Amino acid sequence: MPTDIERGYLDQGYALPEGLSGADVAEQRARWDIDPIFVPLARVPGACIG
Repeated sequence: MPTDIERGYLDQGYALPEGLSGADVAEQRARWDIDPIFVPLARVPGACIG
């Protein structure tokens, strides 16, 4: 489920980096206590850059 911020970006053409799902993002946010203000911009092995 996208956050309000992500929904705003989606309306402007944003898409998650290839290979990431909303569930992946939610799991990583919960695991690392990442503020939902940060949206994923790129995916590299072992990390997601936001």
